[in-house]
Formats: sequence, structure tokens, C-alpha cells
Amino acid sequence: MTKEKEGMIYVWLKEVGKAPEQKWIPNQLEFMQMFVEGYIETFTVTAGAVIICNEEGKIKNLPYNCTVLGEQLFGNIMLVGTDEDEFYDVPYDEDLLKTMFPGFWEE
Repeated sequence: MTKEKEGMIYVWLKEVGKAPEQKWIPNQLEFMQMFVEGYIETFTVTAGAVIICNEEGKIKNLPYNCTVLGEQLFGNIMLVGTDEDEFYDVPYDEDLLKTMFPGFWEE
């Protein structure tokens, strides 16, 4: 996505039992924690992209969401772009992401 919104990033949100949706979200820790329902953990999936999930999702018995690169993820998750320690828009298009991470598209 080339359009920029101040303080916002364009990411893929994946709620449990639903297909992923690409949306603008506030680039704020508080929003991310609210979406994953707890403290965030990042899971690197490729250079330039991470999955953000609840760091205690499995321990807290959050419902299963999907499996990405052999890692089972629980609760709501999001796929975001990164540049070192900063979150940015996801740098890949949907077709490439479906090829790279087929498990992310599970419903």
C-alpha cells in the first residue's frame, strides 16, 4: 500500500475463525495489545514482516487461530511489516503472502 496515513499502518488482521482482513490500524502498542487481548509477542516470518500475537495465548487457552511456518498460533493475530524495531505497512501483496504463508489463510 503506497498511501500513507500519519500514525497508521496497513496490516493484515486475523481474528480466530475468520479470514484475514487488510486494514489501517493505529501504530500504537495499546491497540495491538487490545487486538491480541494481552501482551504482544512478535514472530518473525520473513525479512520485513512479523506476526504479532498474544505472548501467552496458548497458556491462557485462547482458541486456536492457525499454523504458520510450523508454529501454532492462538487468539487474534496480525501480520505487519517491519524495519528493524519499527512496525510498518506489510510490504507484500496478497498473492505472494498466500504462497509464503498458506496457514495464515485458514478459517
